[in-house]
Amino acid sequence: MASEMDEARLLAEIEQHLAREDPGLAARISALDEQFPDDTAPPPAEDGNARPWSMPFAWVLAVIAVMGLLLTAILNAPPATEEQQRPPTGQAVTQLSLPYGAGV
Repeated sequence: MASEMDEARLLAEIEQHLAREDPGLAARISALDEQFPDDTAPPPAEDGNARPWSMPFAWVLAVIAVMGLLLTAILNAPPATEEQQRPPTGQAVTQLSLPYGAGV
């Protein structure tokens, strides 16, 4: 809370210095402030700390992290050895060995 008050005080001092240095700029900024009042700020959340989008963003981030961990675990798994592989189902493929020099 004190830091917000310090920020507000510093901003007010900066505004005063700028108004003294360039009165034309100060007049233009005042005119803009009158044309566009600062009522477009989003309302604070119920607890005053979190933004309304922070929880959905946190859930999306968590889901992406879990999916990334799963994908990393799957892709980094060691390849299966021949003993771990099941024999293929269906017809067996046979290899025909011909003597050297025998023509087909």
